[in-house]
Parts: sequence; C-alpha cells; structure tokens
Amino acid sequence: MKHSRFRKFGIGAALLLLVLLVGCQSVGGVDLNAVLSKQQDVQSSEASGSLEVALDWDEEAFAYEDEEAVRLLHQLSRFKLVFHNVKEDGQGGLLAKGTLSFGKGDVPFTIHADSKAALVEVDGAKRPFAVDLTSGETEFPLSGALEDSANRISRKLFSYFVTHLPNPADIRTSKESVPINGVATDLTKISAKLNGRELGDLIPVFIDSVLQDEEGLRAVLKEFILWTQDVSAEAAAGQEDEWRLTEAEIDGQVQEAIDSLKEARKELDRIRTDEESGWSDLFSDGASLAFDAYVDASLQIRKLSAEAKIDTSALSEDSVPLRGVTIRLEEENWNLNEDLAIPAVNVPRNALTEEELDTISPVRLVRTFETDSVLYDLLKNDLQIDDQEVWLSSYWGDSYFYDKDEVLYIPVRETVSGFDDTLVYDQAKRSINFYDEATCRSVSLKPGSAWVTVDGKAVKWSHPVVSVDGLAYAPADELLGLLGATYSFEEDEDGDSWLWIARDL
Repeated sequence: MKHSRFRKFGIGAALLLLVLLVGCQSVGGVDLNAVLSKQQDVQSSEASGSLEVALDWDEEAFAYEDEEAVRLLHQLSRFKLVFHNVKEDGQGGLLAKGTLSFGKGDVPFTIHADSKAALVEVDGAKRPFAVDLTSGETEFPLSGALEDSANRISRKLFSYFVTHLPNPADIRTSKESVPINGVATDLTKISAKLNGRELGDLIPVFIDSVLQDEEGLRAVLKEFILWTQDVSAEAAAGQEDEWRLTEAEIDGQVQEAIDSLKEARKELDRIRTDEESGWSDLFSDGASLAFDAYVDASLQIRKLSAEAKIDTSALSEDSVPLRGVTIRLEEENWNLNEDLAIPAVNVPRNALTEEELDTISPVRLVRTFETDSVLYDLLKNDLQIDDQEVWLSSYWGDSYFYDKDEVLYIPVRETVSGFDDTLVYDQAKRSINFYDEATCRSVSLKPGSAWVTVDGKAVKWSHPVVSVDGLAYAPADELLGLLGATYSFEEDEDGDSWLWIARDL
C-alpha cells in the first residue's frame, strides 16, 4: 500500500522541525517517539494547508538598479502556496485544489493523480499538464517483504537518532480546543522555539550523545547494511552470494562509519571556534525556529504551524543584498484512514506531456496561456521569455558581410536557427524553407533569386539571396524586416565588433 505523497511532504517537514525543536524527551506526557511512529500508520486523509516564503531585501542596495528589474524582483519575493483541500486515498490517488499567490496575482490550480499519471490544470493555461508516474519506476521493484522491512528499519533508524536529540529550553504544552475543518477538536498543543545560536549549540550535544551510545549505533548501522544486502541480492536475481559481505567486512564498514563520525565531531569543534568558517553567521541570534503541533488522543498530528527565519545578512559581504528569508508552514488533517474514493486520472489527448515540455520553445510555451492570465503576463511581459536575440561576430566564418553595393548580408541558417526555427532544404526545387513560429509565417528562399515566397505568395526583395561557399546569405534589412527583428552593432570590452539581432515579441 502506497503512503500519501502530500501528507508525507507536509508531515515530513513538520516532523523534521518537531525533532529539531522538541528533541527526544516526553513533553507534558506526550511521547515524541510514539508520535513519530503514529504518522507512519496514516494511509488516507484529507488536509488543507499553506507554504509561504518571503525574501527580505536591503532596499538601499537597489537605489541605482533598473526600476523595472527591482519591481519584478519584489513581485517574486513573496509567494504563498495554499492547498484549499487535499484528498489522498493511500493507493496513490490524490485530488488537490489550491492557489499560488504572489505579487502578480493569484493562480488557482488543481492536481489529480493516481498510481500511473498526474494531471495538473492551471488557471489561464489552454491545455493541462500531464506527468507519467510510471516512467521513473525502478527496474527492480522491491518485494512486499523488503518494503515492509524498509519501513521497519527506517522507523528504527529514525527512532534511534531522535532518542539522542537534546531538548531546547523553551518547550510548552497545553490542552486546547481547536477547529479542524470547522469542527472543534480537543488536542494537546506542543510549542517550541529556539534561535540559530541555540540550534547550533544542540548539534555537538546530539553527536556526543550518539557516540556515547556506540553499542546502539553499531547495532543500527549493522542492521541497515544487512538490509541493503537483501535489496542488492534481490535485484541480482540468482547471483545473491556475490552481494553478501562477511561478518568481518560488515564490522569493518560499521567501524569506518563510527570513526568518520568521531573525526567529524573533532572537526566541528574547530569550525565553531574558527571566525572564518561562517558558523556564527549560519547559526546566529537573527535566525529562529518556532513550532506548534496539535496532537490528538491517538497521537496523530492534526494541525501544525511552523515558522523559520534565516538570517542571510552575511551574504551582503558577497554583494547579495538579501537580509533574510522567512518560511511559514500551516497544515491541518482530518478523515485519517477513512475510505476516500478518488477516480482514476483520464489524460486528455491535448495534454502537454513531459516530452513536449522538454522541447517546447519559449514562444510556444507563452502561447499555451490565455492572454489575460496572470502567468501569460508574467512570462511574456515581465520575464520576456519569448524575446529572441542572435549575436554574429565578424570573426566567424559564417558571419555577416557587405557586398559591393554596401548591402549587409547575414547567414540564413545561423539567424533562423537562433529564432528556434528549423531550415529544410528542398533538393528538387533548390529552395530553403522554414516556418517562423513567432510570426506564424511560412518562408521559402532560393539562392540566386530575389523572389521569396511568404505564406504561398511571391514577394520580390530589392536584393537576392546569395550562396557563399555553400552557405545561404540574405539581405539583412529584408529578412529581418520579414521576421520582425531589428539589428545594431555592438563593441565588446576587447574592441571586437558584433552584430546584435533582436526581436521583442
């Protein structure tokens, strides 16, 4: 049975913070180890939540920067991903509705997934996005017995290391009635917070605790190595013995891991006292972690709220004017292990697949969104991802040149391919053909002729297309005028001249 992906992501982040903040000891009668273990038992659930990220910039550093670039930076400096409702059935089925909010506006979306495919519909997109979830499956799927053993050993490893985590000073518990999906629910609230310096101080204490329990560490490491051998042996299918280590070899690997941890502990002391290491910047008083977890009588986490503040002011020394990052996480869960029916995914024929997205041009990508949508405005007008440019150097063999009448000629293939178009040579007609996606024009050129066919209609240019050493060149003014492009000459820091061809789409 497959564990729910969304819940694993949200609860996984919560458990990581819970482990960091609460440590291993029982708090207010709540056994953390039991809480951690209980989360693994949840297969299906409904949830809502949000993830918010905010970047705090040093505004004085932008005083002389381009105003438009600063405006765009501010629009992208804060975003909030809200999941209004998420259903997971424990069999790989997922149905989620949410909204991505940032400086440009709100972008509603839905995600529908089963064990084979995921379909993402985004507000303003003309076509849904489809992801094949079977393409990444391992060639050697684990047997049910090995999957069970993997779950068992992961719990054991997690439990072992959690047991050695120290508790920070500021931990509180209280009994509260909290609305979960609008229903008042009696829960135990666990609250904890610490700053960056306090978190840094806990790291050596944790490692010391683990090293003092060398016998326990040796046992869990050995069990993990034995399990990896079982996986390798099953994948080998018939050559199991080649993957088996002797008892002495296993003991040697375990001892090597323990010795490496001891060396790391010594190195940690050096790093913490070295002013050049950056330890005090990373674990400063300006950073903080805060966490509220609401646990029910069965020790399931029903609601969580977390905030992490990262002090990045040290980056200013590297000319990065970022003062800090704030991350907020909210989530609540209900209908745990209930029978939640989620229909199978039906991928429509017009869906954008991963393969198409890998090769799609920026021009076509922009056109997959409605012109009045938030994402279209962002991609086309703010990020300008469909704008194109081609640089030609006079030092290149297939670059530009002037003819005897001072007419500027540019290489057809180099220019057209720079606009993401593909040239096709018709041997029978001796013509060069291409379709320009940006202007939606079909063009046919013939070396030695000034006649050009555009969308099936013959047009005569003032100057012919010419062939030099087997390469076709076209008069710049006429070819670029047809494609809606402009050009200018630029000089680099070495004094070399470049022809810059650009078009603002």
